[in-house]
Formats: sequence, structure tokens, C-alpha cells
Amino acid sequence: LIFQIYIWFRTSKHSRLTTQYSNCSQHCSSQHPRPPKKIRINVFNPQHDFFGRTDELDILEREITSSTRKSRTTVVCGLGGVGKTQLVRKFIHRNQSTFVNIIWVESQQRASMENSMRKLAKELEVATESDEFDRVVEKVFNTLSSSASLIVFDNVEDRNHIPFAFRLATCEQKLSLIVTSRQRDWGDSVCVIPLGVFDYDDAKTFISNNLMDGLKNEENIETLVKELQYFPLALRQATAYINYERRVRNPKFTVAHYIECYKTNAKQLLSFDISQTDVSYTYDRTTFTTWDVTIKALERSKETGTLALRILYVIAFFNPDQIRRDIQSNER
Repeated sequence: LIFQIYIWFRTSKHSRLTTQYSNCSQHCSSQHPRPPKKIRINVFNPQHDFFGRTDELDILEREITSSTRKSRTTVVCGLGGVGKTQLVRKFIHRNQSTFVNIIWVESQQRASMENSMRKLAKELEVATESDEFDRVVEKVFNTLSSSASLIVFDNVEDRNHIPFAFRLATCEQKLSLIVTSRQRDWGDSVCVIPLGVFDYDDAKTFISNNLMDGLKNEENIETLVKELQYFPLALRQATAYINYERRVRNPKFTVAHYIECYKTNAKQLLSFDISQTDVSYTYDRTTFTTWDVTIKALERSKETGTLALRILYVIAFFNPDQIRRDIQSNER
């Protein structure tokens, strides 16, 4: 009997201690929420044809990963189409192991950016729907700061949309921010990395790497990169168009043919009375003309061109960064 009482006492005591420990753990967890072991949200690899940008990648890695850096926020700025998004994706691809958590937030519109941050806060279980947005951001940042974390705000149009980036800039925390934007004026509290067009050698190599066999050593490549002003988006569209023509329509289509076509389409834009020294206009013209050449090729393709243009116009109407690829398939 004494032995049975002893066993009951020990078992009951252990049960009470276990219950108390469990309650304490739940209380601590609710007071100090912790993120999951690893978070990856909207993290994608760079384009397969990513090339160059060695200096900019080195600067970005130094600013983000250095223990002696003064700012927690880094801005990559440049004209639309120079490759800001792809540069940051390449940086993430090379530094995956540096961060426990990586979150990519599409930020062209403030509403979509706020919605993404609220979804993140809900996933982390750190905020309620009634919380003010600034409070939501504060809770998310505090939670992610417990481990090495990176948040990318891509394509920010107005610096006033992310005032929290400046508040974080001098904090000694494990959280880092990268902002991509066309704006160049971000003040002195953050590190700004300007991204321009390709240099001459990188532009030529990019074209050669992406053209089909039989065109890589063509003399007109030099003329093409100068004509397109070393602009990455224009060069990418040009190689895609040339390869398409050779593969589908005309096996004898050359870089010279593309240049001739490009000059014909550019005449309409060059007839406008706009200063030729306006850098922003020059690059916008190059990008627009390149896209126009591609659209005209779609219009000539009776088999699939009409459908492709309809899809393009639908994507242009919606936010292209939030449209899932499987919506356009027959699997749904």
C-alpha cells in the first residue's frame, strides 16, 4: 500500500509540473512570437540569361552582408528596364545561405504592398486586422529581427510609401531591407546603388550569348548594341525577336534585318520635337520601339499571334506581378 501511494504521488506531481510548464510555454510564446525556422516568400531565381553586373553585385553583397555597415537599408535605383529586379534576384540566389528568412514584396502600388505585409503578419501570427499599418510593420520587423532576415520591396514608386525603411536604416538588428526604385533621391541615411545600362563589352557578350547558332560572330552585333544604346531590356527583346524569326518564319533572318526593321519603326518617334539630350526620353524610346517591333511580329503571326496579343493586353490591364502562370493553362 505504501509503495502504491508513493507511485501515485510521484505520477501526480510529474503531471502537475508538466501542465505548469506547458502553460508557461504557451504564455511565453504568445508574449514573444517567433518566426518559423525558415521563411521564403515570392523568392524566384534570376533570368537564365542574366549576365554581367559584377561590380554592382559586389557592392550589394558588401553593403548587405558586412558586419561594419552603417545602414540596414539599401536602394538599387535606375531606369525601368535596366535590370534592378534581376540584380537583386541574382544577389539572393548567390546568398541564400546568409539569410534564414527572405521575403519579396511587390511594391509598385502602396495598397498591394500593405496587403502583402498584413498577410505576412498574419502568417507570423504577430498582428490583428485592426492594427494600424505602422504597427503591423513594427511587429513584423521585431519578429524577423530575431534571426538573419531580408525583405525586398520591389519597384517602389514613391519613397513616402515606405517611411519605415528610413527608421530601420540605423538600427542594429539582424533584419536588412533592399528597395528597388526608379527614384534616385533617397537621402544620406541609406545606401544607394545606381544601376545603369550595360557597358559596351557586356552588351556585345550578352547579345552573342543569347543569339542562335550561326549569328554569334556576325559583324552587325556591334551596330545593334550601339543602336539600342546598351539598354538591357531592348537587347533582350531584340535577341528574342531575332531567334523567333529564324526559328519560325525566316531561317535566313539576320541581325542586319532586325536593325533595318528597328530603324523603320524608330522614325515615327524621332519625328517628334523632343530634345535629344533628354536621357529619360532616349531610353524610353528605345524600350518602346523594341516592344513595338515584337508586337508587330505577333500581329503577323495568324496562328498564335491574336491569342498572344489578347493575353498581353489582359496582363497589361491587371497587376502583372500577381498573375499566376497556371491561370493561363488548361490544368485549372
